[in-house]
Amino acid sequence: MKRALLTGASSGIGAALARELSRRGYALALLARRGDLLRELANELPETVAIECDVADAASVKDAVEKAGGVFDLVVANAGVGIHTPAFKFNVADAETMVRVNILGMIYLFDATIPKMIGFGKPKSQAPTATTTPRPKLMTVTIAT
Repeated sequence: MKRALLTGASSGIGAALARELSRRGYALALLARRGDLLRELANELPETVAIECDVADAASVKDAVEKAGGVFDLVVANAGVGIHTPAFKFNVADAETMVRVNILGMIYLFDATIPKMIGFGKPKSQAPTATTTPRPKLMTVTIAT
């Protein structure tokens, strides 16, 4: 059975992708901060484990990958945040949060998984490409990976 690890799996695109990968026969390791939603999703899918993880924390990612078993056929860096705010309310803390989750979170995940995948001849990973959505009177800060 193929194994997949997916971040940001507690809702939205991540939960939909988890359902689709399960339908395609993957055993899943689902990672997200919202453990209650994650466990609820994992309970409805066969061969699925839910692991609470904050992708903005390298140690949390490394621990979660180890708990999940370490080697996967597919790794998807789906976790991400977007903070849309009027330009006059912009603050550095929001921008730093987006960088930690959207960029560093992906780097931490791939650092914890790709070396093992290469060792087993399974280097398949996917990171989302973010796009901007025009919003009148709002400044959209987007990280494209």
